[in-house]
Amino acid sequence: MAWRLMKKTRSRNGEEKVVRLRLDSIRLDAGTQTRAHIDDWTVADYSESMLRGDSFPPVVVFHHDGDFVLADGFHRVKAALRAKLKHIVAEVRQGARSEALRFALGANHKHGLRRSNGDKKCAVQMALTSLET
Repeated sequence: MAWRLMKKTRSRNGEEKVVRLRLDSIRLDAGTQTRAHIDDWTVADYSESMLRGDSFPPVVVFHHDGDFVLADGFHRVKAALRAKLKHIVAEVRQGARSEALRFALGANHKHGLRRSNGDKKCAVQMALTSLET
């Protein structure tokens, strides 16, 4: 089993689940990374914090046809992998890659590593090319 239910919550968009999800079940290659690049310093910092036992907000994945597509939390997932963790806390939403991308385009405006100008440019380009189809 790729996940274990931790807590159930309800939202306007339907049912969401907060689970402990296996890192190797999360797709990082679905084209939902809206940043220009992953910041290695942030990954290292988060990884050290995880190894100390610090808590992080759940990453957000979208579940569709057996895939868990990462929409928010690329730095946290990379940090967990660097720390050689096996699981991460994730909020699981139902939806395909297009829903994951829409969510990803709105992520990080209130938390996490601030978007650089390059990140903003990358997100706008992705929105214009990916969401018009």
